[in-house]
Amino acid sequence: MRIIDKFSLFLRLLRLVRNWPIYFFNRFGFIRTGTVTYKLRNGIKISSRPFSIDRSALNDVWLEESYSPSHCGIKWDWAGCKTIIDIGANIGTFTLYAAINAPGATVYAMEPEPGNYGMLIQNIRQNGLSKRVTTLQAAMSGAAGNAILHISPHVSGGHSLFKHSSTGADAVTVNIMTLGDLLSEKKIDVCDFLKLDCEGAEYEILYSLPAETLNKIRCIAVECHLFSGNPLHRPEKLKMFLEEKGFDVRPLKKSMYLATRAADLSLR
Repeated sequence: MRIIDKFSLFLRLLRLVRNWPIYFFNRFGFIRTGTVTYKLRNGIKISSRPFSIDRSALNDVWLEESYSPSHCGIKWDWAGCKTIIDIGANIGTFTLYAAINAPGATVYAMEPEPGNYGMLIQNIRQNGLSKRVTTLQAAMSGAAGNAILHISPHVSGGHSLFKHSSTGADAVTVNIMTLGDLLSEKKIDVCDFLKLDCEGAEYEILYSLPAETLNKIRCIAVECHLFSGNPLHRPEKLKMFLEEKGFDVRPLKKSMYLATRAADLSLR
């Protein structure tokens, strides 16, 4: 990262986080136990574990606003969103971002790993969002049932249904839902914004949706991973699939796509 980019990020940190010195204490390893709580100037509190990937999630979602369609030149109407789904919610960093930017929306946050899920619940409760955020302790894939979640010992966002270089020997059995089942169970007719950061499961989640279900989704922000030998589990294949289904697909940032409906592009 260039010096000017680092300085710009630092200025955003100052504008965003009221207790910003704790960010650097945490970044450089001076805090190694307990919980770190970032107090944002808009009133949001984000609690995380020290010196972990949790801090990177703060960077991606709040400082860099990596899930904002504005990175693709799209002026997205967050205030007009009614339903947002966060698959791979981790500790709730994007869930909080979505809830504060879309005050009229119901947010559904899915996270299978018990430690992450506990932090997700804590962050929702301490921000008074329990009435607007529904949490589900489950993973998502193309078929419902149970599966093994491989645990990443050092990266709290690296737990995956696929065994890969960042996962270790530990694993837990988790409940699996499909996106179609979630939409049906919660009676969701339109999902305004779907965020997927689910360590390789994104392909089957989307490929398994029938056209009428996929048509209920207005915008998708998806991070793509390469943990499977399946030739369809490639970013370029997912891009082609979404384009065939009527989405305009643009690179959001490295390894991420934003897929929006043409109707939304013409209105914004």
